[in-house]
Amino acid sequence: MTASWYVLLEEGHVDYEHAAWPYTRQWELRWTEHVEGDQDDAEAAGLQLAKAHIPEAFYVRPGDRPHRSVFSTQSGTWLVKLRSRQSEVHFRVTASQLVYVEEEVAVALPEWFPEYSHSTWSHLKFLLGGTFTRKSKA
Repeated sequence: MTASWYVLLEEGHVDYEHAAWPYTRQWELRWTEHVEGDQDDAEAAGLQLAKAHIPEAFYVRPGDRPHRSVFSTQSGTWLVKLRSRQSEVHFRVTASQLVYVEEEVAVALPEWFPEYSHSTWSHLKFLLGGTFTRKSKA
């Protein structure tokens, strides 16, 4: 396998559905982009993204440009902090090498086994009170 370089974009977000109080921020991978070339090309593309990206959840009035601080870490990641009059947000950009890929293997299910989506399982979990196990009557 030849070296494949990518730029990864992670944004801090709060998962209000599954978070307990107080809400804590988590990193979520929002975007990946394959970069033709070597590590230097990936780092150049990553730095350009760090200097230009504005997350969708960050409000900027038309014509305004937010304050942007780009920090470079030793691990080849840029941590970016955006600040405006209304809000503050952070995200990180990483230039990384793809080192392993394993394709999905789908096993044929019996005909009687229903096809459920993730939202169906979430709804069933909600209806059962947050768990799939039966509660004992004590």
